[in-house]
Amino acid sequence: DLEEAAGGQRAALSDRAIAGGMFNAHAYEKHGRWGSAASTPASLSPERAKPPGLAARTPIEAGLPTQDAIIWEAERRIVFTGFSADYLIEGLDLPAWSDERGCECPGPRNVVFDGGRKFRYQWKVVVNAETDENGWQYAWRFTEGAEWLCTLDTVNTWVRRRQHHGRCLGPIEEPEGGANDAATPGMEPMASDAKIGREAASGAPARTVEEMLTENEQYRRYIQLYLSIRNDVDFIVGILEKYKNLITWRDETITGMIFVFLLIIFALSFVVPTSLVFGFFVGLTFYIGSMMGQRKRANRALFLDQLSRWSSSVCGQQLSLKASDSCSVLEERGVSRLGLRDWCNRTFMTQLNLRSVDLCTTLGELGDLVVLASACFEKTPRRYRAWHSDFYNNLIDHVPSDETHHD
Repeated sequence: DLEEAAGGQRAALSDRAIAGGMFNAHAYEKHGRWGSAASTPASLSPERAKPPGLAARTPIEAGLPTQDAIIWEAERRIVFTGFSADYLIEGLDLPAWSDERGCECPGPRNVVFDGGRKFRYQWKVVVNAETDENGWQYAWRFTEGAEWLCTLDTVNTWVRRRQHHGRCLGPIEEPEGGANDAATPGMEPMASDAKIGREAASGAPARTVEEMLTENEQYRRYIQLYLSIRNDVDFIVGILEKYKNLITWRDETITGMIFVFLLIIFALSFVVPTSLVFGFFVGLTFYIGSMMGQRKRANRALFLDQLSRWSSSVCGQQLSLKASDSCSVLEERGVSRLGLRDWCNRTFMTQLNLRSVDLCTTLGELGDLVVLASACFEKTPRRYRAWHSDFYNNLIDHVPSDETHHD
């Protein structure tokens, strides 16, 4: 009786939507979703009229093809607080998760039921030229004719959406003994789900890159950009001033040492063959490159070790990841790119976006990206104050700049 009542209410709402021009039948037949290929589902969802007690439908139960499923994620923004699904207005906005037909549905899950069978799905956020670096599209509100932008406009954009594409990996055979879903390795709810991805390794929720899109955060980023440019300019100008003061004898002691050192080199140039000097600098270059390569490989191994432990805890089975492994190895075990990106940002205090993570084909490339963007790794050799450890920089430190003179 409840299903018949829900069907009658859905039919009534559909007739009302068609009469009001909210449903474009031609576009739906062409693209299989509400509006055009780049439009959003209708703001009035027939699923909202479903009487209490009926569970939300999965993509397969909603009539979507078994081999391909699309789910939309929706959020609304409030001034100075950023985007969140908690700010969605019921009756005006889309549900937090909706299928291709605009009906409310659960978020991406590794296991989807189709009748009496279970299928394993692999989900990925769609990131292309029509989205930002994290797959979001922004608009004024959720309407059929909304103009979706790929960048955030703090004045004209107040809602956003993101498309999750699911690919069916095949049916799941029930293990002997009737084990439930939670006991099956890799079959738990999606590790890339927003909350699971942020709370998998730590009990306290962490802010993701998408949640930082607020007016205050943009202002803070502009200030950081200004400070970084100012510091770079200050460093370059300071080096030039030291070179100038070195030549103009601002500090007679250090300039005299340099003058004597140049005289010794000039005298040795008449005795030592040029080939030996050239070979020395070539060997020094290879030695520095070898040291940098060792640090890079050590940092990459540290990243892969932590990634293996985290992936093993999420998938429920022991994993030993290598740098040559493809990033799809984690996706096949239920860890999506979104969950992987959130873990990297939370663990190594970076702000990677999905587009940069998608460009990584192997885990080694991902490790190099994280090491480069994170300050948690020791990427430069320790510099000792002994003169022979870093002769050039230790010498430059003793050359006064104009800032020192004015102070």
